[in-house]
Amino acid sequence: MKKTNIKMAFCILLPIITAVLCHTFSHSTSNVFIARIFDFSRTMIYIGLFSVWGFSIVRRVVHRQTKRILLSVCLLEVFWLVIREFKFRFAFEPETLRHLWYLYYIPTVLVPLLALYISFLLSKPERYRLSGKTAFFAVPSVILIILIQTNDLHELAFNFPDGAVKTEQNYTYGAVYFLTVLWVVICSLTAFGIMLMKSRLPKNRKAVPLPLIPIAAALIYSVLYGFRIDFVLRVIGDVAVVFCLVFTAFFECCIQSGLIQTNTRYSDLFSATQGISVLITDNNYQCAYSSKGAKKFSQEDMRQSEKSPIILESKERLNNMKIFGGHVLWSEDISEILELSSALQDTHEELEELNSLLLLEYEKEKEHITVEEQNRLYDLLQSKTQPQLNRIKDLMSQYKKSEDYDEKQRIIAKILVFGTFIKRRKDFVLSMEYANEFSENMLSSALGESFRALNIYGIKGAYLINTKRNPISSKVLSLAYDFFEDVVEAVIDDAKYLNFQLSEINGKLRLNILTDCKEEKPSLRLKYPDIIMICEDESTSFILSPEGGDKK
Repeated sequence: MKKTNIKMAFCILLPIITAVLCHTFSHSTSNVFIARIFDFSRTMIYIGLFSVWGFSIVRRVVHRQTKRILLSVCLLEVFWLVIREFKFRFAFEPETLRHLWYLYYIPTVLVPLLALYISFLLSKPERYRLSGKTAFFAVPSVILIILIQTNDLHELAFNFPDGAVKTEQNYTYGAVYFLTVLWVVICSLTAFGIMLMKSRLPKNRKAVPLPLIPIAAALIYSVLYGFRIDFVLRVIGDVAVVFCLVFTAFFECCIQSGLIQTNTRYSDLFSATQGISVLITDNNYQCAYSSKGAKKFSQEDMRQSEKSPIILESKERLNNMKIFGGHVLWSEDISEILELSSALQDTHEELEELNSLLLLEYEKEKEHITVEEQNRLYDLLQSKTQPQLNRIKDLMSQYKKSEDYDEKQRIIAKILVFGTFIKRRKDFVLSMEYANEFSENMLSSALGESFRALNIYGIKGAYLINTKRNPISSKVLSLAYDFFEDVVEAVIDDAKYLNFQLSEINGKLRLNILTDCKEEKPSLRLKYPDIIMICEDESTSFILSPEGGDKK
């Protein structure tokens, strides 16, 4: 047995032995006043003992509801002793004595019921509340209490002889009494069984049967008392004290055996803890508990760790948490973490350097791709407008050689026609890089600018676009504008007017350019094999389907 258990047993037995001596002296003395002093002292010792046990419950028991029920048990025991004191010291009438005696059975019946409720709360969370179904177990207890308190009306619990004074010394037991004893035993054993099944078994399994000892003692005492054994009545005939001690012993055995969990035995907990370094100190950092092999820390380090964990020279991290009345300090070996952190830092620096190189490479690659894209677009624009550029080059040579003012103006106007096409064709090329369809307004805008240039050159005309499609394929619009430019270049020296029409006929698109040119242009047939050229009187129609197919 450990020293702490020996001390606790001594602290419990000492007041009990003192109370027994008071009881002995009160019966051995002939002085009534001194006897009453001994009896009163004895009662106060027991009340003080149960009160101290109640205060210990507040400090030891973790679960709030369990704590409240145990405190209720403590209050019932104090109530029982107070009733007993009134019965023996202040009551003299037989009826009053009898009813005070009946009140004994209120704690007798309720305490086992409360023990049963405690067993229901085991392994439940802090905020758990007993359900309404558990009230069913209170029904038999309430009925039995009512029947005992009203025994004078039916005498089902205690039978008294006819015509005799109804006192504790002159009665026999009835059916309700035996039912009460049976119900108390059932509640006690059921509570113990549920506690045994639901609780975590402690390491010392020999301590688990401890609560059976008070239960067995209560049963034996009840049987001996029921048979009115003279020795029992004379030596331990105080039912109130005996059962209060039995109840207290039962619950304390449940606590000591681990059936009811408590937050005590910190010293055992910490002394058994290995592998971690933990300290519990007071507010002045004086160690109260420490784990096995716990390291010692300087006052400066412990105080410095209040704000945030600190890294010690031993590559350990010291943590500090404020608790009621002190601090909890523990250290962790973070040498591997520090090594890993150092390796991660080196890797981070390498990745930063690599990232810088990749970023530089990306910028160079971006510049390269940009130049390539620009060159590609330039080549594409040049391929689409190279004939017009060549024509402009030839016209510039003619302009330099010509000395006629009107001829120069005509050359400039022709250059404007070709330059307008180059400008607008560039818009088509760039736009087709990002989209496959456009509004027909794009072609309208290009034709409008080209016809203004033709008007300056001296060719009148108009255009009509009615595709009934919006948007329309960018390839169709680009082909329509290319076809318009090719026709213009073919007839620019002969035509005086030019009309352009793009419309939908029988679900197919058709291009129709009408000019006052009187002859076909073989160069157009070479580029557009499907072209239809119709010469009528003083005009020629150039017809083409931009979507392909026969356009007759």
